Amino acid sequence: NLWIFGLLAFCTYMGISAAVCFADSIRARRKNIYPITLSWQGREQAAYGFYDTGNMLSDPVSGEPVSIAEPELLETILSAGLAALRPRYLSCRTVGNTECLMLAVTLEDLCIYTPKEAVRISRPVFALAFEPSALGKEYKVLLNSRLLH
Repeated sequence: NLWIFGLLAFCTYMGISAAVCFADSIRARRKNIYPITLSWQGREQAAYGFYDTGNMLSDPVSGEPVSIAEPELLETILSAGLAALRPRYLSCRTVGNTECLMLAVTLEDLCIYTPKEAVRISRPVFALAFEPSALGKEYKVLLNSRLLH
């Protein structure tokens, strides 16, 4: 009887754990939060990115879509030397219509893992957000709305 009780307790625990993981993945998908990987010269950085339908920022030089990242996320990548990342300033307007300048860099690769596929973007442009309120606690990148079309 003790063996059956232990088996039932274990199965119940595993079932609840699986349900919580499943609920977390559904919640993340509904919120448009996806796992991502950033790459530069053999270095990779994993994080979560929020697919921001309101982010229409473009690089005025290349016309490429610009995503916004926390500087701490790119720390290991930026240690390779900032000059190689083609740094430049981008002018943008925030939600409150405040004009600001953001430092932007170009990486080698961005991979966004959606539930259906892994989307690879070569030479993605990232602007660095120095205001902590710009990003949420669950994600470190605001993905540009043009990246998943």
